[in-house]
Amino acid sequence: MKLLLQILVLSLAINANAQSPTFEWARTMGGNQSIARSTAVDNAGNVYTAGTFRDTGDFDSSANTFNLTANGVNDFYITKYSAAGNFIWAKNFGAVQSANTANNDDQHIQIVLDSQGNIVCTGTFLGIGDFDPSAATATLSSATFQSGYVPGNFILKLNGDGNFIWVKKITAYLHCTGDSIFVDNTDEIYLIGNYLYTADLDPGPGVFNVSDSTNMNIYIVKLTANGDFIWGQSLNNNNGEQNQKKITVDANKNVYLCGTFRNTLDLDPGAAVFNVTSNGEKDVFFIKLNNLGNFQWGKSIGGQDNENANDISVDFAGNFYAVGVFAFIVDFDPGAAVFPINASTILTNYLLKLDTNGNFNWALKLGDSVKIPNVANDAQGNVYVSSGFSSLLGPIDADPGPNVYNLTTSPDNDMYFFKLDTNSNFIWAFNYGDGKFRESYDLLIDSNNNMYYCGRFSQGGSQDLVDLNPFAGVNAFSALTSSYMVKLAQPGTLNMEDFNELNKIVTFPNPTSSQINFSFNDNLENASLKITSLLGQTVLEKQNLSGNNLSFDVSDLATGMYVVTINNGGLVSNSKFIKE
Repeated sequence: MKLLLQILVLSLAINANAQSPTFEWARTMGGNQSIARSTAVDNAGNVYTAGTFRDTGDFDSSANTFNLTANGVNDFYITKYSAAGNFIWAKNFGAVQSANTANNDDQHIQIVLDSQGNIVCTGTFLGIGDFDPSAATATLSSATFQSGYVPGNFILKLNGDGNFIWVKKITAYLHCTGDSIFVDNTDEIYLIGNYLYTADLDPGPGVFNVSDSTNMNIYIVKLTANGDFIWGQSLNNNNGEQNQKKITVDANKNVYLCGTFRNTLDLDPGAAVFNVTSNGEKDVFFIKLNNLGNFQWGKSIGGQDNENANDISVDFAGNFYAVGVFAFIVDFDPGAAVFPINASTILTNYLLKLDTNGNFNWALKLGDSVKIPNVANDAQGNVYVSSGFSSLLGPIDADPGPNVYNLTTSPDNDMYFFKLDTNSNFIWAFNYGDGKFRESYDLLIDSNNNMYYCGRFSQGGSQDLVDLNPFAGVNAFSALTSSYMVKLAQPGTLNMEDFNELNKIVTFPNPTSSQINFSFNDNLENASLKITSLLGQTVLEKQNLSGNNLSFDVSDLATGMYVVTINNGGLVSNSKFIKE
Protein backbone atom coordinates (compact mmCIF):
# COMPACT_ATOMS: atom_id res chain seq x y z
CA MET A 1 0.00 0.00 0.00
CA LYS A 2 2.81 2.39 0.88
CA LEU A 3 4.58 1.64 -2.43
CA LEU A 4 1.33 2.27 -4.32
CA LEU A 5 0.91 5.61 -2.54
CA GLN A 6 4.50 6.57 -3.39
CA ILE A 7 3.89 5.73 -7.05
CA LEU A 8 0.65 7.73 -6.98
CA VAL A 9 2.38 10.80 -5.54
CA LEU A 10 5.24 10.54 -8.04
CA SER A 11 2.78 10.08 -10.92
CA LEU A 12 0.76 13.10 -9.88
CA ALA A 13 3.89 15.20 -9.56
CA ILE A 14 5.07 14.18 -13.04
CA ASN A 15 1.65 14.89 -14.51
CA ALA A 16 1.58 18.26 -12.78
CA ASN A 17 4.89 19.17 -14.35
CA ALA A 18 3.91 17.93 -17.80
CA GLN A 19 0.53 19.59 -18.13
CA SER A 20 0.16 23.12 -19.39
CA PRO A 21 -2.51 25.34 -17.84
CA THR A 22 -6.08 25.33 -19.10
CA PHE A 23 -8.15 28.40 -19.85
CA GLU A 24 -10.84 29.28 -17.28
CA TRP A 25 -12.12 32.72 -18.29
CA ALA A 26 -11.19 36.21 -19.46
CA ARG A 27 -12.88 39.53 -18.77
CA THR A 28 -12.40 43.03 -20.14
CA MET A 29 -13.21 46.21 -18.28
CA GLY A 30 -12.99 49.97 -18.44
CA GLY A 31 -13.28 50.66 -22.13
CA ASN A 32 -10.92 52.65 -24.32
CA GLN A 33 -7.56 53.69 -22.82
CA SER A 34 -8.03 51.62 -19.66
CA ILE A 35 -5.12 49.65 -18.17
CA ALA A 36 -5.33 46.85 -15.57
CA ARG A 37 -2.21 47.18 -13.43
CA SER A 38 -2.71 44.88 -10.43
CA THR A 39 -4.71 41.85 -9.31
CA ALA A 40 -5.45 39.99 -6.06
CA VAL A 41 -7.47 36.91 -5.04
CA ASP A 42 -9.24 36.27 -1.72
CA ASN A 43 -9.72 32.98 0.12
CA ALA A 44 -13.04 32.35 -1.65
CA GLY A 45 -11.42 32.75 -5.06
CA ASN A 46 -12.94 36.15 -5.80
CA VAL A 47 -10.71 38.13 -8.14
CA TYR A 48 -9.94 41.84 -7.74
CA THR A 49 -8.41 43.98 -10.46
CA ALA A 50 -7.20 47.57 -10.21
CA GLY A 51 -6.14 50.03 -12.86
CA THR A 52 -6.91 53.32 -14.55
CA PHE A 53 -9.50 54.38 -17.12
CA ARG A 54 -10.73 57.47 -18.98
CA ASP A 55 -14.10 58.96 -19.82
CA THR A 56 -16.89 56.39 -19.33
CA GLY A 57 -16.19 52.67 -19.23
CA ASP A 58 -18.26 49.50 -18.85
CA PHE A 59 -16.85 47.22 -16.15
CA ASP A 60 -19.24 44.30 -16.62
CA SER A 61 -18.09 42.31 -19.65
CA SER A 62 -21.26 40.20 -19.72
CA ALA A 63 -24.41 41.16 -21.63
CA ASN A 64 -25.18 43.56 -18.78
CA THR A 65 -23.72 47.04 -18.40
CA PHE A 66 -22.08 48.69 -15.41
CA ASN A 67 -20.70 52.07 -16.42
CA LEU A 68 -18.35 54.27 -14.41
CA THR A 69 -17.31 57.80 -15.38
CA ALA A 70 -13.88 59.19 -14.59
CA ASN A 71 -13.72 62.32 -12.45
CA GLY A 72 -10.53 63.66 -14.04
CA VAL A 73 -8.40 62.86 -17.06
CA ASN A 74 -7.79 59.42 -15.59
CA ASP A 75 -9.52 57.71 -12.67
CA PHE A 76 -8.61 54.67 -10.61
CA TYR A 77 -10.90 51.65 -10.66
CA ILE A 78 -11.19 48.40 -8.69
CA THR A 79 -13.39 45.51 -9.83
CA LYS A 80 -14.48 42.31 -8.11
CA TYR A 81 -15.39 39.13 -9.98
CA SER A 82 -16.36 35.75 -8.54
CA ALA A 83 -14.15 32.68 -8.88
CA ALA A 84 -16.26 31.75 -11.92
CA GLY A 85 -15.70 35.18 -13.48
CA ASN A 86 -19.11 36.68 -12.71
CA PHE A 87 -19.21 40.44 -12.17
CA ILE A 88 -19.85 41.49 -8.54
CA TRP A 89 -18.98 45.19 -8.33
CA ALA A 90 -16.78 48.00 -9.62
CA LYS A 91 -15.73 51.23 -7.90
CA ASN A 92 -13.82 54.30 -9.03
CA PHE A 93 -12.03 57.11 -7.20
CA GLY A 94 -9.19 59.55 -7.67
CA ALA A 95 -8.31 63.07 -8.72
CA VAL A 96 -11.26 65.41 -9.27
CA GLN A 97 -9.19 68.50 -10.06
CA SER A 98 -5.79 68.96 -11.65
CA ALA A 99 -4.07 72.11 -12.77
CA ASN A 100 -1.98 69.95 -15.12
CA THR A 101 -4.92 68.91 -17.27
CA ALA A 102 -2.67 67.65 -20.04
CA ASN A 103 -1.21 65.03 -17.70
CA ASN A 104 -2.70 61.81 -16.40
CA ASP A 105 -3.99 62.81 -12.98
CA ASP A 106 -4.22 59.21 -11.70
CA GLN A 107 -1.14 57.37 -12.81
CA HIS A 108 -0.40 54.13 -10.98
CA ILE A 109 -2.12 51.72 -8.58
CA GLN A 110 -1.30 48.41 -6.87
CA ILE A 111 -3.63 46.35 -4.67
CA VAL A 112 -3.19 43.58 -2.11
CA LEU A 113 -5.59 41.85 0.28
CA ASP A 114 -5.27 41.31 4.03
CA SER A 115 -6.34 38.19 5.94
CA GLN A 116 -9.87 39.59 6.39
CA GLY A 117 -10.37 40.15 2.67
CA ASN A 118 -9.95 43.91 2.93
CA ILE A 119 -8.37 45.71 -0.02
CA VAL A 120 -5.24 47.76 0.63
CA CYS A 121 -3.81 49.78 -2.24
CA THR A 122 -1.34 52.50 -3.05
CA GLY A 123 -0.72 54.66 -6.06
CA THR A 124 0.26 58.01 -7.47
CA PHE A 125 -2.12 60.84 -8.31
CA LEU A 126 -1.98 64.46 -9.39
CA GLY A 127 -4.22 67.19 -7.99
CA ILE A 128 -7.10 66.91 -5.52
CA GLY A 129 -8.55 63.43 -5.15
CA ASP A 130 -11.65 61.94 -3.56
CA PHE A 131 -10.75 58.44 -2.40
CA ASP A 132 -14.12 57.37 -1.01
CA PRO A 133 -15.92 55.53 -3.84
CA SER A 134 -19.31 56.14 -2.19
CA ALA A 135 -21.35 59.36 -2.17
CA ALA A 136 -19.30 60.54 0.82
CA THR A 137 -15.91 62.18 0.35
CA ALA A 138 -12.37 61.56 1.62
CA THR A 139 -10.12 64.15 0.04
CA LEU A 140 -6.35 64.22 -0.41
CA SER A 141 -4.26 66.77 -2.27
CA SER A 142 -0.85 66.35 -3.87
CA ALA A 143 1.77 69.06 -3.47
CA THR A 144 1.98 72.08 -5.76
CA PHE A 145 4.94 73.69 -7.46
CA GLN A 146 4.94 76.83 -9.60
CA SER A 147 1.11 76.99 -9.58
CA GLY A 148 0.75 73.37 -10.68
CA TYR A 149 0.29 70.03 -8.96
CA VAL A 150 3.09 67.48 -8.67
CA PRO A 151 2.68 63.73 -8.05
CA GLY A 152 1.45 62.62 -4.62
CA ASN A 153 0.78 59.21 -3.09
CA PHE A 154 -2.11 57.56 -1.29
CA ILE A 155 -2.65 54.48 0.89
CA LEU A 156 -6.30 53.36 0.74
CA LYS A 157 -8.18 50.61 2.56
CA LEU A 158 -11.59 49.30 1.47
CA ASN A 159 -13.52 46.28 2.70
CA GLY A 160 -14.35 43.30 0.51
CA ASP A 161 -17.51 45.02 -0.70
CA GLY A 162 -15.53 48.05 -1.86
CA ASN A 163 -16.68 50.27 1.00
CA PHE A 164 -14.33 52.93 2.35
CA ILE A 165 -12.41 52.27 5.59
CA TRP A 166 -9.60 54.86 5.57
CA VAL A 167 -7.15 56.73 3.35
CA LYS A 168 -3.75 58.24 4.22
CA LYS A 169 -0.74 59.71 2.46
CA ILE A 170 2.97 60.27 2.93
CA THR A 171 3.44 64.04 2.94
CA ALA A 172 6.35 65.39 0.91
CA TYR A 173 7.50 68.91 0.20
CA LEU A 174 7.70 68.16 -3.51
CA HIS A 175 6.86 64.94 -5.36
CA CYS A 176 5.95 61.68 -3.59
CA THR A 177 4.88 58.42 -5.26
CA GLY A 178 3.31 55.18 -4.07
CA ASP A 179 4.96 52.47 -6.15
CA SER A 180 4.49 49.10 -4.42
CA ILE A 181 2.63 47.71 -1.41
CA PHE A 182 2.51 44.44 0.56
CA VAL A 183 0.48 43.11 3.52
CA ASP A 184 2.07 40.47 5.76
CA ASN A 185 0.49 37.52 7.59
CA THR A 186 -0.64 39.74 10.51
CA ASP A 187 -2.06 42.45 8.21
CA GLU A 188 0.76 44.94 8.71
CA ILE A 189 1.33 47.13 5.65
CA TYR A 190 4.60 47.85 3.81
CA LEU A 191 5.01 50.62 1.26
CA ILE A 192 7.77 51.88 -1.03
CA GLY A 193 8.00 54.96 -3.22
CA ASN A 194 9.96 58.07 -4.19
CA TYR A 195 10.14 61.48 -2.56
CA LEU A 196 11.95 64.72 -3.37
CA TYR A 197 13.63 66.98 -0.78
CA THR A 198 11.72 66.22 2.46
CA ALA A 199 9.00 63.72 3.39
CA ASP A 200 7.11 62.98 6.61
CA LEU A 201 6.83 59.18 6.57
CA ASP A 202 4.26 59.12 9.40
CA PRO A 203 0.82 59.39 7.75
CA GLY A 204 -0.77 60.11 11.14
CA PRO A 205 -0.46 63.12 13.46
CA GLY A 206 3.13 62.25 14.36
CA VAL A 207 6.19 63.38 12.42
CA PHE A 208 8.99 61.21 11.02
CA ASN A 209 10.92 63.37 8.57
CA VAL A 210 13.50 62.15 6.08
CA SER A 211 15.24 64.55 3.73
CA ASP A 212 17.82 65.16 1.06
CA SER A 213 18.68 68.52 -0.38
CA THR A 214 18.47 67.91 -4.10
CA ASN A 215 17.78 64.34 -5.12
CA MET A 216 14.91 61.94 -5.71
CA ASN A 217 15.12 59.35 -2.92
CA ILE A 218 13.43 56.10 -1.94
CA TYR A 219 11.31 55.69 1.19
CA ILE A 220 10.14 52.49 2.89
CA VAL A 221 7.32 52.58 5.46
CA LYS A 222 5.70 49.97 7.70
CA LEU A 223 2.19 50.63 9.05
CA THR A 224 -0.28 48.79 11.27
CA ALA A 225 -3.49 47.34 9.84
CA ASN A 226 -5.13 50.65 10.79
CA GLY A 227 -2.54 52.66 8.89
CA ASP A 228 -0.62 53.84 11.96
CA PHE A 229 3.12 54.40 11.66
CA ILE A 230 5.51 51.66 12.87
CA TRP A 231 8.81 52.55 11.20
CA GLY A 232 10.22 54.30 8.16
CA GLN A 233 13.50 54.29 6.28
CA SER A 234 15.08 56.25 3.44
CA LEU A 235 17.66 55.38 0.79
CA ASN A 236 19.53 58.47 -0.37
CA ASN A 237 20.11 58.17 -4.08
CA ASN A 238 22.61 60.66 -5.40
CA ASN A 239 21.65 60.30 -9.06
CA GLY A 240 18.35 62.11 -8.61
CA GLU A 241 16.38 59.59 -10.70
CA GLN A 242 13.10 57.89 -9.91
CA ASN A 243 13.04 54.25 -10.87
CA GLN A 244 10.61 51.40 -10.68
CA LYS A 245 10.72 49.81 -7.24
CA LYS A 246 9.01 46.76 -5.72
CA ILE A 247 8.59 45.48 -2.18
CA THR A 248 7.70 42.05 -0.82
CA VAL A 249 7.76 40.37 2.60
CA ASP A 250 8.40 36.77 3.66
CA ALA A 251 6.64 34.71 6.34
CA ASN A 252 9.08 35.95 9.00
CA LYS A 253 8.31 39.58 8.08
CA ASN A 254 11.68 40.17 6.47
CA VAL A 255 11.36 42.90 3.86
CA TYR A 256 12.85 42.70 0.35
CA LEU A 257 13.30 45.66 -2.00
CA CYS A 258 14.54 46.22 -5.51
CA GLY A 259 15.25 49.23 -7.67
CA THR A 260 17.85 50.89 -9.85
CA PHE A 261 20.57 53.46 -9.20
CA ARG A 262 23.42 55.34 -10.86
CA ASN A 263 26.83 56.25 -9.38
CA THR A 264 26.87 55.40 -5.64
CA LEU A 265 24.02 54.32 -3.37
CA ASP A 266 24.11 53.45 0.35
CA LEU A 267 21.97 50.31 0.65
CA ASP A 268 21.90 50.43 4.47
CA PRO A 269 19.12 52.82 5.54
CA GLY A 270 20.46 52.83 9.10
CA ALA A 271 23.45 54.61 10.63
CA ALA A 272 25.98 52.24 9.05
CA VAL A 273 27.09 52.56 5.43
CA PHE A 274 26.91 49.87 2.73
CA ASN A 275 27.81 51.63 -0.51
CA VAL A 276 27.50 50.09 -3.96
CA THR A 277 28.70 51.75 -7.16
CA SER A 278 27.26 51.26 -10.61
CA ASN A 279 29.40 49.75 -13.36
CA GLY A 280 28.08 51.89 -16.18
CA GLU A 281 24.74 53.60 -16.47
CA LYS A 282 21.90 52.41 -14.19
CA ASP A 283 22.49 49.25 -12.15
CA VAL A 284 20.12 47.12 -10.07
CA PHE A 285 20.05 46.82 -6.28
CA PHE A 286 18.39 44.30 -3.95
CA ILE A 287 17.99 44.80 -0.19
CA LYS A 288 16.78 42.64 2.69
CA LEU A 289 15.63 44.26 5.95
CA ASN A 290 14.37 42.50 9.06
CA ASN A 291 10.93 43.10 10.56
CA LEU A 292 12.26 46.16 12.43
CA GLY A 293 13.55 47.72 9.23
CA ASN A 294 17.19 46.97 10.02
CA PHE A 295 19.61 46.15 7.22
CA GLN A 296 20.36 42.44 6.64
CA TRP A 297 22.09 42.43 3.27
CA GLY A 298 22.38 44.39 0.05
CA LYS A 299 23.41 43.33 -3.44
CA SER A 300 23.88 44.99 -6.80
CA ILE A 301 24.33 43.77 -10.37
CA GLY A 302 25.01 45.64 -13.57
CA GLY A 303 26.99 46.09 -16.74
CA GLN A 304 28.06 48.90 -19.01
CA ASP A 305 24.53 49.99 -19.98
CA ASN A 306 21.15 50.39 -18.24
CA GLU A 307 19.66 47.52 -16.25
CA ASN A 308 16.50 47.44 -14.17
CA ALA A 309 14.59 45.21 -11.78
CA ASN A 310 10.89 45.13 -12.54
CA ASP A 311 9.54 42.56 -10.10
CA ILE A 312 10.60 40.37 -7.18
CA SER A 313 9.17 37.43 -5.25
CA VAL A 314 10.13 35.19 -2.31
CA ASP A 315 9.19 31.51 -2.10
CA PHE A 316 8.17 29.55 1.01
CA ALA A 317 11.80 28.70 1.80
CA GLY A 318 12.95 32.32 1.63
CA ASN A 319 14.61 32.09 -1.79
CA PHE A 320 14.60 35.42 -3.63
CA TYR A 321 13.73 35.87 -7.31
CA ALA A 322 14.05 38.97 -9.49
CA VAL A 323 13.21 39.73 -13.11
CA GLY A 324 14.11 42.72 -15.22
CA VAL A 325 15.79 43.97 -18.36
CA PHE A 326 19.50 44.19 -19.20
CA ALA A 327 21.76 44.93 -22.15
CA PHE A 328 25.22 43.82 -23.30
CA ILE A 329 27.11 41.66 -20.75
CA VAL A 330 26.13 41.59 -17.07
CA ASP A 331 27.66 39.61 -14.19
CA PHE A 332 24.62 38.25 -12.33
CA ASP A 333 26.56 36.87 -9.35
CA PRO A 334 26.60 39.69 -6.76
CA GLY A 335 29.32 37.88 -4.81
CA ALA A 336 33.04 37.44 -5.45
CA ALA A 337 32.49 34.88 -8.22
CA VAL A 338 31.27 35.81 -11.70
CA PHE A 339 28.33 34.61 -13.78
CA PRO A 340 28.29 36.70 -16.98
CA ILE A 341 25.36 36.62 -19.41
CA ASN A 342 25.42 38.26 -22.83
CA ALA A 343 22.15 39.95 -23.77
CA SER A 344 22.97 39.47 -27.49
CA THR A 345 20.51 42.22 -28.48
CA ILE A 346 19.69 45.71 -27.27
CA LEU A 347 17.40 44.61 -24.42
CA THR A 348 16.83 41.19 -22.88
CA ASN A 349 14.86 39.88 -19.89
CA TYR A 350 16.60 38.05 -17.05
CA LEU A 351 15.54 35.84 -14.12
CA LEU A 352 17.80 35.77 -11.06
CA LYS A 353 17.62 33.54 -7.98
CA LEU A 354 19.41 34.27 -4.69
CA ASP A 355 19.10 32.28 -1.47
CA THR A 356 17.68 33.80 1.69
CA ASN A 357 21.15 35.15 2.62
CA GLY A 358 21.56 36.88 -0.74
CA ASN A 359 23.96 34.30 -2.16
CA PHE A 360 23.83 33.56 -5.89
CA ASN A 361 21.96 30.40 -6.97
CA TRP A 362 21.40 30.81 -10.70
CA ALA A 363 20.46 33.29 -13.42
CA LEU A 364 18.90 32.95 -16.87
CA LYS A 365 18.51 34.98 -20.02
CA LEU A 366 14.82 34.67 -20.84
CA GLY A 367 14.84 35.86 -24.43
CA ASP A 368 15.23 39.05 -26.37
CA SER A 369 12.48 41.35 -25.19
CA VAL A 370 11.70 45.00 -24.61
CA LYS A 371 8.71 44.20 -22.39
CA ILE A 372 8.45 44.47 -18.61
CA PRO A 373 8.53 41.01 -16.95
CA ASN A 374 6.72 39.80 -13.83
CA VAL A 375 7.58 36.91 -11.49
CA ALA A 376 5.58 34.77 -9.03
CA ASN A 377 5.97 31.54 -7.02
CA ASP A 378 3.59 28.76 -6.06
CA ALA A 379 3.46 26.83 -2.78
CA GLN A 380 5.95 24.25 -4.07
CA GLY A 381 8.58 26.85 -4.95
CA ASN A 382 8.07 26.71 -8.72
CA VAL A 383 8.69 30.02 -10.44
CA TYR A 384 6.49 31.67 -13.10
CA VAL A 385 7.45 34.51 -15.43
CA SER A 386 5.41 36.64 -17.81
CA SER A 387 6.76 39.07 -20.37
CA GLY A 388 6.51 39.97 -24.03
CA PHE A 389 8.48 39.88 -27.24
CA SER A 390 8.39 40.96 -30.86
CA SER A 391 8.69 38.95 -34.06
CA LEU A 392 11.40 41.41 -35.10
CA LEU A 393 13.67 39.81 -32.48
CA GLY A 394 12.93 36.27 -33.63
CA PRO A 395 11.63 33.29 -31.62
CA ILE A 396 12.23 32.84 -27.89
CA ASP A 397 13.59 29.56 -26.55
CA ALA A 398 11.66 29.18 -23.28
CA ASP A 399 13.62 26.11 -22.12
CA PRO A 400 16.80 27.17 -20.29
CA GLY A 401 18.15 23.61 -20.47
CA PRO A 402 19.73 21.77 -23.42
CA ASN A 403 16.36 21.19 -25.10
CA VAL A 404 14.66 23.79 -27.29
CA TYR A 405 11.10 25.06 -26.80
CA ASN A 406 10.67 27.92 -29.24
CA LEU A 407 7.85 30.44 -28.99
CA THR A 408 7.13 32.40 -32.17
CA THR A 409 4.80 35.24 -33.08
CA SER A 410 3.84 37.25 -36.13
CA PRO A 411 3.77 40.02 -37.07
CA ASP A 412 4.13 42.22 -34.00
CA ASN A 413 4.13 42.08 -30.18
CA ASP A 414 3.13 39.09 -28.10
CA MET A 415 3.03 37.89 -24.48
CA TYR A 416 4.72 34.75 -23.22
CA PHE A 417 4.52 32.80 -19.95
CA PHE A 418 6.62 29.96 -18.62
CA LYS A 419 7.05 27.84 -15.51
CA LEU A 420 10.29 26.45 -14.09
CA ASP A 421 11.01 24.45 -10.97
CA THR A 422 13.14 25.84 -8.17
CA ASN A 423 16.30 24.52 -9.87
CA SER A 424 15.43 26.31 -13.16
CA ASN A 425 14.29 23.13 -14.93
CA PHE A 426 11.71 23.73 -17.66
CA ILE A 427 8.09 22.67 -16.99
CA TRP A 428 5.92 24.46 -19.58
CA ALA A 429 5.60 27.61 -21.66
CA PHE A 430 3.03 29.22 -23.93
CA ASN A 431 2.31 32.40 -25.82
CA TYR A 432 -0.53 33.80 -27.93
CA GLY A 433 1.30 33.74 -31.25
CA ASP A 434 -1.08 35.79 -33.40
CA GLY A 435 0.83 39.06 -33.13
CA LYS A 436 -2.03 41.06 -31.61
CA PHE A 437 -0.97 43.69 -29.11
CA ARG A 438 -1.24 42.45 -25.51
CA GLU A 439 0.70 43.46 -22.40
CA SER A 440 0.73 41.91 -18.93
CA TYR A 441 1.32 44.13 -15.89
CA ASP A 442 0.78 41.68 -13.03
CA LEU A 443 1.07 37.93 -12.45
CA LEU A 444 -0.39 35.97 -9.52
CA ILE A 445 -0.51 32.30 -8.45
CA ASP A 446 -3.11 31.45 -5.78
CA SER A 447 -3.00 28.70 -3.13
CA ASN A 448 -4.65 26.26 -5.56
CA ASN A 449 -2.07 27.11 -8.25
CA ASN A 450 -4.57 28.94 -10.40
CA MET A 451 -2.81 31.56 -12.49
CA TYR A 452 -4.01 35.14 -13.02
CA TYR A 453 -2.64 37.93 -15.17
CA CYS A 454 -3.93 41.34 -16.19
CA GLY A 455 -2.93 44.20 -18.44
CA ARG A 456 -4.17 45.79 -21.64
CA PHE A 457 -4.78 44.79 -25.26
CA SER A 458 -5.42 46.64 -28.49
CA GLN A 459 -6.90 45.96 -31.90
CA GLY A 460 -4.34 48.29 -33.40
CA GLY A 461 -5.43 49.68 -36.74
CA SER A 462 -7.67 46.73 -37.55
CA GLN A 463 -11.21 45.90 -36.57
CA ASP A 464 -10.31 42.33 -35.68
CA LEU A 465 -11.29 40.82 -32.37
CA VAL A 466 -8.53 40.08 -29.88
CA ASP A 467 -8.57 36.55 -28.45
CA LEU A 468 -7.59 36.38 -24.76
CA ASN A 469 -7.59 32.56 -24.68
CA PRO A 470 -3.97 31.50 -25.35
CA PHE A 471 -4.96 27.92 -26.12
CA ALA A 472 -7.27 26.11 -28.54
CA GLY A 473 -10.54 27.87 -27.72
CA VAL A 474 -11.56 31.41 -28.57
CA ASN A 475 -12.52 34.12 -26.09
CA ALA A 476 -12.46 37.25 -28.22
CA PHE A 477 -13.10 40.89 -27.39
CA SER A 478 -13.26 44.12 -29.35
CA ALA A 479 -11.75 47.43 -28.21
CA LEU A 480 -9.32 49.99 -29.50
CA THR A 481 -7.45 49.64 -26.20
CA SER A 482 -8.87 48.01 -23.07
CA SER A 483 -7.83 46.38 -19.82
CA TYR A 484 -8.32 42.66 -19.24
CA MET A 485 -8.06 39.88 -16.65
CA VAL A 486 -7.36 36.20 -17.44
CA LYS A 487 -7.65 33.16 -15.16
CA LEU A 488 -5.99 29.82 -15.95
CA ALA A 489 -6.06 26.54 -14.03
CA GLN A 490 -3.34 23.92 -13.72
CA PRO A 491 -5.01 20.47 -13.85
CA GLY A 492 -3.33 17.78 -11.83
CA THR A 493 -1.22 20.24 -9.84
CA LEU A 494 -0.71 19.35 -6.21
CA ASN A 495 -0.81 22.27 -3.84
CA MET A 496 0.55 21.90 -0.31
CA GLU A 497 -2.86 20.98 1.10
CA ASP A 498 -3.46 18.31 -1.59
CA PHE A 499 -0.04 16.80 -1.04
CA ASN A 500 -0.48 16.66 2.73
CA GLU A 501 -3.92 15.09 2.28
CA LEU A 502 -2.37 12.09 0.49
CA ASN A 503 -0.31 11.29 3.56
CA LYS A 504 -2.64 13.25 5.90
CA ILE A 505 -0.26 15.16 8.12
CA VAL A 506 -2.07 17.40 10.60
CA THR A 507 0.01 20.04 12.40
CA PHE A 508 -1.34 21.57 15.63
CA PRO A 509 -1.53 23.93 17.44
CA ASN A 510 -0.51 26.31 14.72
CA PRO A 511 0.77 28.88 15.62
CA THR A 512 2.39 27.46 18.76
CA SER A 513 4.43 28.87 21.62
CA SER A 514 5.77 25.66 23.15
CA GLN A 515 4.75 22.24 21.80
CA ILE A 516 4.09 21.19 18.20
CA ASN A 517 2.13 18.01 17.39
CA PHE A 518 1.88 15.97 14.19
CA SER A 519 -0.82 13.42 13.40
CA PHE A 520 -0.83 10.98 10.45
CA ASN A 521 -3.37 8.74 8.74
CA ASP A 522 -0.73 6.12 7.97
CA ASN A 523 1.65 4.65 10.52
CA LEU A 524 5.21 5.89 10.44
CA GLU A 525 7.80 3.12 10.17
CA ASN A 526 11.42 4.10 10.83
CA ALA A 527 10.63 7.57 9.57
CA SER A 528 12.83 10.66 9.84
CA LEU A 529 11.77 14.21 10.68
CA LYS A 530 13.59 17.47 10.06
CA ILE A 531 12.51 20.99 11.05
CA THR A 532 14.27 23.86 9.29
CA SER A 533 14.02 27.62 9.50
CA LEU A 534 13.33 29.72 6.42
CA LEU A 535 17.06 30.44 6.44
CA GLY A 536 17.61 26.74 5.70
CA GLN A 537 19.07 26.00 9.14
CA THR A 538 18.15 22.62 10.67
CA VAL A 539 16.79 23.28 14.17
CA LEU A 540 15.50 19.77 14.99
CA GLU A 541 16.18 16.35 13.47
CA LYS A 542 14.84 12.94 14.57
CA GLN A 543 15.31 9.39 13.24
CA ASN A 544 13.60 5.98 13.62
CA LEU A 545 10.15 7.42 14.32
CA SER A 546 7.08 5.18 14.45
CA GLY A 547 3.37 5.50 15.15
CA ASN A 548 0.59 7.92 14.20
CA ASN A 549 1.37 10.85 16.48
CA LEU A 550 4.47 12.89 17.25
CA SER A 551 5.07 15.73 19.71
CA PHE A 552 8.10 17.98 20.14
CA ASP A 553 9.05 20.85 22.43
CA VAL A 554 9.83 23.94 20.32
CA SER A 555 9.73 26.51 23.11
CA ASP A 556 13.42 27.34 22.58
CA LEU A 557 12.97 28.17 18.90
CA ALA A 558 13.01 31.77 17.75
CA THR A 559 9.73 33.24 16.55
CA GLY A 560 9.00 32.74 12.87
CA MET A 561 7.88 30.14 10.34
CA TYR A 562 9.42 26.66 10.13
CA VAL A 563 9.26 23.94 7.48
CA VAL A 564 8.72 20.33 8.55
CA THR A 565 9.94 17.48 6.31
CA ILE A 566 8.99 13.88 7.13
CA ASN A 567 10.42 10.94 5.18
CA ASN A 568 8.37 7.80 5.74
CA GLY A 569 9.98 5.01 3.75
CA GLY A 570 10.72 7.29 0.81
CA LEU A 571 7.38 9.12 0.89
CA VAL A 572 8.22 12.72 1.73
CA SER A 573 5.60 15.03 3.24
CA ASN A 574 5.93 18.69 4.15
CA SER A 575 4.15 20.98 6.53
CA LYS A 576 4.72 24.41 8.04
CA PHE A 577 4.11 25.97 11.43
CA ILE A 578 4.60 29.35 13.05
CA LYS A 579 6.43 29.69 16.37
CA GLU A 580 5.03 32.63 18.36
